[in-house]
Amino acid sequence: MDAVPLDIIAPIASSRIITPVIKGSNKRSVIKTNGLALDDFIDNLVSGKEKGVKTPILREADMINLCQLTKHVLMSQPVLLELEGPLKVCGDVHGQFRDLLRLFDLCGSPETTNYLFLGDYVDRGKQSLETICLLFAYKVKYPTTFFLLRGNHECQAITRIYGFFDECKRRFNVKLWKCFLDVFNCLPVAAVIENQIFCCHGGISPEFLKQDIANLEDLKQKIRSIPRPAEVPEDGVVCDLLWADPLNPELLDNETEEVPQIFQETGFAPNERGVSYVFSPEVVDRFLTRFGLDLMVRAHQVVEDGYEFFANRSFVTIFSAPNYCGEFDNAGGIFCLSRSVNYRPATNEEEIDLEGSFQILYPEARKRSTVKRPSVTNTLPDEPHRGDYQQVSSQVRILPPGDLAQYQPLHIPLQQPLDHQRYAAAIWTETDNKNATDIGWQPYLVVSPTRRSEDHAVPILEGLSNLVAVAQSSYSLQVAWQPGTERALEQNKKDLHWVYLATGHP
Repeated sequence: MDAVPLDIIAPIASSRIITPVIKGSNKRSVIKTNGLALDDFIDNLVSGKEKGVKTPILREADMINLCQLTKHVLMSQPVLLELEGPLKVCGDVHGQFRDLLRLFDLCGSPETTNYLFLGDYVDRGKQSLETICLLFAYKVKYPTTFFLLRGNHECQAITRIYGFFDECKRRFNVKLWKCFLDVFNCLPVAAVIENQIFCCHGGISPEFLKQDIANLEDLKQKIRSIPRPAEVPEDGVVCDLLWADPLNPELLDNETEEVPQIFQETGFAPNERGVSYVFSPEVVDRFLTRFGLDLMVRAHQVVEDGYEFFANRSFVTIFSAPNYCGEFDNAGGIFCLSRSVNYRPATNEEEIDLEGSFQILYPEARKRSTVKRPSVTNTLPDEPHRGDYQQVSSQVRILPPGDLAQYQPLHIPLQQPLDHQRYAAAIWTETDNKNATDIGWQPYLVVSPTRRSEDHAVPILEGLSNLVAVAQSSYSLQVAWQPGTERALEQNKKDLHWVYLATGHP
């Protein structure tokens, strides 16, 4: 099934006359390509699928030229995009290049289909370079119909930790990584479609609900004032647009649907990611009502079906990387916006009707691995016991903390309460997929006394000793403490312990 027809979102009607900032029927780029054969570059990336080539050949000089071209195009367009339909809106793709090619097969080539991507193009997946190069190439070739917003992973700090830096360094050099960072700093941060739909990667900023921002034009001016090129700040409007999250619906009272007490004054609360905020359904309602909007579309979080509604279906999360990191078994979602225009002679106005539906990109069928994986059955006690310092330290050889930079985190989701067998199997799969042992990397289970800013780490002191015992006995994983972990473990501070898988050199 390719499309999910909509009774999901009611048709959105408007009598406003829209004059988009960016529009155009000419799909061909008029940008000088500095010697880059753009069509050949795209064909090389796209045609590898038919030829059975998993890793297309990329030349450093071509990618540097592409970065320069993309930066020029992005800086010629505003930091706030004002777009019109029809349009297909895509969420995170995270370096899953084969799935990106499948997405274009499903939804249509950029030559004939308009696209808006909401960010998070790199990190975590195995082919971030191919992914970002194809997206940049399409942006240069189709500048008025193919759009890319900035995600929280399009910045120096996050790509340095979560994979893109290492991929650039391993395959080429650090200079190339810096070229891409220069482009990331020029990406727009939000889009408004037909003055009715607001799009960004993360969420709503408290700054938007202050009294001096009274209407949609004020909101636009606030976002237009964001300077570029610029790094992502630690707080403020840009940070919130890229990092904020809606409140987890499971935290609402089952009977009254009231929000937790911390949200009741402002509708915002600190985000467990350690950056930006979490906002309540009431904040979404205030935001849309104040600015005359009908819907907000964002990405940033994995959702099982590829899309998930919030706040009485006026807010939707889109995630377009199916089987995320080979672990979640989620579908990828694409929001498809169609547009029809009816002329009203009596008022000399156009009536614009927007309708939304979803296309679903299901996980690709995978060949079953012939690698025999060790069994962890019956290696755990029936009930996990408290993983205090003495129990943990007696089971594993603890490495010195070392420099944080030597560890490369791998995204392995943790469940609470811990499913040790599932987690241990995921460790094996991820290590095997990345050929960590073949290239001389040592897998580590890293325990930190502070919260990570990413969603792959959760507090897990309860049962920690069981987990590290399985990791050590079945998978020969070393355990690395981050600074302060030993002291925190000794003090039994349950809320301070976080864990993630990493690789580094022994």
